[in-house]
Amino acid sequence: MGDPEFLLYKAAQSLKSFGKAYDLLEQKIEEGFWRPNRFEYAVLDHISGNVIGFEEPNGQFVARISDYIRKNNEEIRKGATKKEIAKQISYTIMEMYEFLKTRDDCKKNWPIFIDKIEQWFGQASYDIVHYIPCILVPDYAQTFFLGPVQFVHIKDIFDGSQGLPHGPLPEANRETLRRALEENSACWVAKVEITKCLEYRSLELANLAVDIAIGALKLVVTRKDGGSGMARATARTLSKWDGSVALYAPGRAKGLTERSAGNFLSGHEFSKYLFESKQFIINAGASISAFISGKDPLSNLRQAWCDSVYWYHEGTSEHLTTVSVVKLETAIEALLRTKSSRGSEERIKSIIKKITGLDSTDMAPDPIGKTVKEYVKSLVAARSRILHGTLSPLIDDAEEEEEHLIWLSRKLLLIFSHSVGQYSKEINAIDCIDEYLIWLESNKHNITFY
Repeated sequence: MGDPEFLLYKAAQSLKSFGKAYDLLEQKIEEGFWRPNRFEYAVLDHISGNVIGFEEPNGQFVARISDYIRKNNEEIRKGATKKEIAKQISYTIMEMYEFLKTRDDCKKNWPIFIDKIEQWFGQASYDIVHYIPCILVPDYAQTFFLGPVQFVHIKDIFDGSQGLPHGPLPEANRETLRRALEENSACWVAKVEITKCLEYRSLELANLAVDIAIGALKLVVTRKDGGSGMARATARTLSKWDGSVALYAPGRAKGLTERSAGNFLSGHEFSKYLFESKQFIINAGASISAFISGKDPLSNLRQAWCDSVYWYHEGTSEHLTTVSVVKLETAIEALLRTKSSRGSEERIKSIIKKITGLDSTDMAPDPIGKTVKEYVKSLVAARSRILHGTLSPLIDDAEEEEEHLIWLSRKLLLIFSHSVGQYSKEINAIDCIDEYLIWLESNKHNITFY
């Protein structure tokens, strides 16, 4: 990454005053196409009318300082985005410019520079409790937790019986929340607290934590029970009603179809699903907690699980089977930390062998009707064909591959969640996918899943 004092020197040297901001639209297309931004992290000097910014290509050193700080300060890495840190770095360089003119100056003043960044973060970061509207099941069910994420039905929110440590929301905010719930036909609120974060990053982390939690719920409440429609109401969702009208013939039309999430489940049945899956809920919650805090002895394995569940959630929310296949196969790649499509194929065959004992040339169980090698190859190839344009995502269908991938990714995520919970109790557990898979093969007979 380079000597940080040198990066600071190069960034400071690129700070310039520009008399005019060049617009790409004013350039000839053959010249403007390749032309990069002339400067980055710029501010307008209201006195002179000039733009002060970091001239490219050396403006990149501001971003590299941001990378260095995020790598060496876990609290800032978690609590601010790379862009937010880079912007503050640019302001701090402008403020200290007179003291950063030589490499010796930069070396001498690096501790002061870092102290200013840390002071900024300390003053700009907050502990924030987020209330996020969600679409789960229409019926009432008791409050439940998935790690740091608490799901509360609107009945408990607005009856004032939510039992939340921060007390009831102010009236104006309650009305905002009520309106958001009504507009999205949502009956649930996810409450999650994010500590020591800038406001934008805090909301980003809260939204992601809720998405992962809902993805975990969809491993319990499957598509046949309406699980595919579960979502954060502030994300990409479908309306409760499909109001499109289809005209079959004069005087004969169809419209207004209900498509709510969890329509096939009563609140009692939903609670029963959660109770019967309580060990999975505990294990999934531990991974979500690790995602938010960044602190866990097995943080890499738990992050892989969270990444995978996010893709599973995305894939099972899709209506085009071809797009679903891309996301579901990505879920498996994220879980197993594969580095290529070839690596994905080998890794999936390997984990099937470790769990079931079946070799590549063995027949997979009915109704698959293929060898393990053929089965895995067909799944990986489907994603590759879609991404490379030999299978149209709009015209072609991949229903069979989608069903297989939903089944396989769900099984792997459930096994992974439960077994990592057991693996974490091992004295010599190593936070590495390869070491974990070796352990899994040796302990598969002691692992049960859902």
